[in-house]
Amino acid sequence: MSVTKSSAAATKPQGRKKKSSGEGRARANWLSRWKKLNSKYRLTESDVKICDDVRRQVKGAPLPQRTRLLSTAITEIIEGYRVQHNLEEVDAFMQERIDKAVRKWVREKTRSRVRAAKIGTKSYNARRVFYQQNKDKVKKRATELQKEGDGPWPIGTTAKALTELYTTLPKEEVEKLQTIANEWNTMGPGEEVHLDTAIKAIPKRSLAFFEDCRKQYGAVFFVLYAHKTSKGVQAGMMDYTRNMAGDGRSFSSKMKAEIADSGVQEIWEEYVNANWGVMEAEEEAGVRRRMGKSRKTMHLPVNEWGEPILPDVDLVAESGELPAEFSGLREYLQTMLRTFLSMHWGLAGPVTSKEPTVPWSDIIKEPRQYIRSKYLPDNLVGFLKDPSK
Repeated sequence: MSVTKSSAAATKPQGRKKKSSGEGRARANWLSRWKKLNSKYRLTESDVKICDDVRRQVKGAPLPQRTRLLSTAITEIIEGYRVQHNLEEVDAFMQERIDKAVRKWVREKTRSRVRAAKIGTKSYNARRVFYQQNKDKVKKRATELQKEGDGPWPIGTTAKALTELYTTLPKEEVEKLQTIANEWNTMGPGEEVHLDTAIKAIPKRSLAFFEDCRKQYGAVFFVLYAHKTSKGVQAGMMDYTRNMAGDGRSFSSKMKAEIADSGVQEIWEEYVNANWGVMEAEEEAGVRRRMGKSRKTMHLPVNEWGEPILPDVDLVAESGELPAEFSGLREYLQTMLRTFLSMHWGLAGPVTSKEPTVPWSDIIKEPRQYIRSKYLPDNLVGFLKDPSK
């Protein structure tokens, strides 16, 4: 008796169907067309000059004339493009790209600059007051929702947690919160809430303002800032120079070592402390940095008069054994010199804090006004800035 194999068993499982050359070409053409449609026209220098002339006219012109002025500029730029590329006429697609580029440029240069002023000034309602008074509870619930979500940080969990907790409140509690909100809108919130709002609003308002200036005038910014917080004074730097060099890096990332060596942070902190008062050493020395390495001090032994004793630097350099908190000999020497001078500065006269603030900028500028040559020879003065050299 013969056995015949079934056709189903003899059929091999088929893999992914290979695309034909025609399908590949069609996809390539589609991608090319998509890139073309989504590409933007880059205004040339002559185009920008035309746009700038129109901007000056549009700003003070009546509304009916603005459309005509803008259309005239677009037509002039399209004609310039036709002549430059030796074309009989410019196709509709390119005309549309030029139209969008011109309108966007003029719109950014003439729009009202009010976005930055609105940030952080939203009026309070019962919901916002509840959040300010129950942040820990809301954050705890948000963490629970994050763990329940599909990803590690689902979007909108804080708002969802706030909604869940707020909707469970009785009507009387909501009315009380609304009363508080009305008081805050009239008289302002408490100091703690005000400082918390400032911490969030300052970077956002600054970014909006600097972004407007960049678009309007082509300006970039690297600024020093300081403001009060519930824990003291916070000082630091804001860097809005990204992509200035075309490599995507900011000034502070490319010049980090130079900024640290310049002493600009110490100069700024000295000014801030002089105006807002030196904070106690227990409160993290008063100034909390947003960027750059901390200008810390180290423990030095003292003699019977309370004067600091320097360690054997040569021995430390030869052994290479440094405390774990130092990344290298340079940082160790800088910290040692900073501590040594700070302790002597504190012994030299009356101070207003347990941790005296040394005027580094003045010392580096006029060292002989503060340190005699017999204590620091002329050939060593340069080490005040970098003792590792």
